[in-house]
Amino acid sequence: MCSMGADDTTDFVRRRGFQWPPNRLQIFDVFVVLLSILLFVAGCIPLITKPLRHIVGISYGTSLIALICSAGYVSWCDPSVKEEPLTDEAWLALTTRPACCGICKTEKKWRTEHCNFCDRCVSNFDHHCIWLNNCVGGANYPAFALTLFNVLVMTSIIVGTCIGLVVGFADGSIEDDDSPEVIFGIISIGFLMLINFPLLILDVNLITYHLGIWWKSMTTMEYLRACNAHDKQTMLYWSTGAPMPLQDADGKRPFSPFPMFVDWVIFRRRLKKPKAPKPGSLSKVAASPAPADDTVAVAQQALREAAAAENCILRVLVELVALSDHEQCH
Repeated sequence: MCSMGADDTTDFVRRRGFQWPPNRLQIFDVFVVLLSILLFVAGCIPLITKPLRHIVGISYGTSLIALICSAGYVSWCDPSVKEEPLTDEAWLALTTRPACCGICKTEKKWRTEHCNFCDRCVSNFDHHCIWLNNCVGGANYPAFALTLFNVLVMTSIIVGTCIGLVVGFADGSIEDDDSPEVIFGIISIGFLMLINFPLLILDVNLITYHLGIWWKSMTTMEYLRACNAHDKQTMLYWSTGAPMPLQDADGKRPFSPFPMFVDWVIFRRRLKKPKAPKPGSLSKVAASPAPADDTVAVAQQALREAAAAENCILRVLVELVALSDHEQCH
């Protein structure tokens, strides 16, 4: 996501993911891919029987080339707004200013957002990919979706081959003769599973999330804003005690965020319902004899309940302020 906090005083504008300086996660990606290639080709493929060895090798090589091409295109592509920025004279001459970016001095059309990582406006902005060190917008979103699919294919081949080799060692179809080739293969299987299995789970989750927002006809930024608006409305209903409506003003089903196991990959702030005070904590009456004046006891109990209700309202207001600050950060 396009997070706040970039230094607006610098003149550096990132146009492509390969632009110097590289991102740490981008360097980590290259290291993981190179390490996986070395371990899989030198450690795992030699342990596979010959008829299947060629199938696995060709499949892995094809998926690897496809991944390099699609990910390289996402990083190399420039999804920036193509319109030239307005000059100072033209900016001041506008009598009715459209929605413009005050930093780039360009018109902000539908789904155009300013990324503070790259310090530029991006057309059809979806998010800033920290793994490829580039924004994902209308120009490279199809290639980004293809990259997710290629990662799924490549990691599935690696994980499936490692599981098959482990089964082969277990049932004796692969001889464990303590040779250097077998020992290196076992070490390679362990490292490949440690690296690629979590990557496979993450990629499946990303694919599920992007299929979900595609079904909703939304971008990641639009989804985040809709979630923040939904959370604010939910907090208001919680504070008043009114039930959530089943339909909006247009008679349609209101927006609801994805479950946490789907959209945790975008690090969205989760809404927490304020804990209601326990009934016993509002009016704890000691097991001592009742006071002589019942009116005084009732008044004291009413004051305690009013103080508890005030604390609950304050917690709701704090949550609303936190949600508003989080929305401004996106």
